[in-house]
Amino acid sequence: MSVRTDTHAAGKVLIAGPATYDTVPAIGRAFERLGWLAELRCYRFVTSTLQQKCWRLIKRLRLHNGLEQALFNRFLEREVWPRLLSEHPDLLLLVRPFTLSVRNRHRLCSSGIPAITWMTDSLVRYGGHAGPWPEAVRNFVFDGADARPGLSTWLPLGFDDEQFRPGEQREWDVLFVGRLFARGYYLRRQFFERLLSWKELPHYRVGWVGNASRQLSGLVLRARQCGMVTLGEVDMTALAGAIAASRISILVHQDDGCQPVNPLFFAIPGCRSCLVTDRRDYLSRWLVPHREFVPVELGKLLPMLTALCKNAHASAMMAEQGWRAAQQHTWLQRVKTLLTDLGMPSCPNQKLPVPGEGPTASCVNGQFQQ
Repeated sequence: MSVRTDTHAAGKVLIAGPATYDTVPAIGRAFERLGWLAELRCYRFVTSTLQQKCWRLIKRLRLHNGLEQALFNRFLEREVWPRLLSEHPDLLLLVRPFTLSVRNRHRLCSSGIPAITWMTDSLVRYGGHAGPWPEAVRNFVFDGADARPGLSTWLPLGFDDEQFRPGEQREWDVLFVGRLFARGYYLRRQFFERLLSWKELPHYRVGWVGNASRQLSGLVLRARQCGMVTLGEVDMTALAGAIAASRISILVHQDDGCQPVNPLFFAIPGCRSCLVTDRRDYLSRWLVPHREFVPVELGKLLPMLTALCKNAHASAMMAEQGWRAAQQHTWLQRVKTLLTDLGMPSCPNQKLPVPGEGPTASCVNGQFQQ
């Protein structure tokens, strides 16, 4: 799959990674906007209902990491190396890679093409994603705790600003974003259950985009009984539309990992929706708390939501400030940073908003100052 085919390009990149979450196409479009040719190669390990059932069993037996590694190396041999030899790109970008086989490691080293890796998950879940690091010229990690001096750099995933952008109408006062699982997302589940106990919930338009595991299916029924509209699992286009139609969006990070940054941490402000998220001090490295997003502890969630809903002007100001700041975290900006770091050409074709321009507001403990 090629994003563009003109011959007057600044460079050519081959991007290989998972077919999920539209990450690879989004990066390809960012390269295109900077004047590059982008060829995309995506893998999907599970493609049928029967395979999904088998995959669940494999994961339950904890055999999936080894199988994923083998399938990834087969994907490189069948899809990536032939294109590398025939197209001779200037750059190879591996999104969520796995440990390379001896043969594939040799092929990468002998190709002479600089390789970049970008993690989409914390390494605590599977350290083998760092397998190609020694052969790559740059390695970017999703979790700040995975940064290694001289080996990897903390640069969270960006978001596609052509997909996640402000909407014209607000359908939701509050939108809870994210899937609920029995493991790995206990804090998110606690926030969700606390939201269901909100006495003001029947008076506002509250929605939930996401699904729940079988063990938590009772929460779905309970949410509907409380008056919450459940949108279910949706594709990225529908997700972006739902967030863009929400005044306030709640996002809670994963439990495991040390400093993970969910990509929606930038995408939600990018839709000009006021972001409420679990309080984590390290997030201040990327956005300014109480000004560009609202960090909150579980016990203070409901008073904060009440304050935000009742003060529509102040929450709109927070959303506006978040939107301006999020423009520095788009995939366009991530790719531009990467090319600048490598000394490669780019052709930015738009002027982006500058964080901090315009009037400001802040929110601390439910009190707003302007």
